[in-house]
Amino acid sequence: MRELAPDLAYRRPGIVNVVFFGRPGGDWVLIDAGLPGTAGMIAHSAEARFGGRAPVAIILTHGHIDHAGALRTLAGRWSAPVYAHPREVP
Repeated sequence: MRELAPDLAYRRPGIVNVVFFGRPGGDWVLIDAGLPGTAGMIAHSAEARFGGRAPVAIILTHGHIDHAGALRTLAGRWSAPVYAHPREVP
């Protein structure tokens, strides 16, 4: 994970960035959900940065597979609401 600011970090699983917005130990938001098969790595990165706290939301920038591939798994794991443009919802 690479920190860009105290409340902004990212990880690049494959060809897309997954962004963690929030201060370590506090409330946070996941922006985009990576490729299929990367949910474990994303969750592990979140655990390292935020402890056991689930995100207050997952935000999708758009619905391409490289941004939403692990969405169902992560949203279910954390019981987090997902925010996306209505046209991106299958």
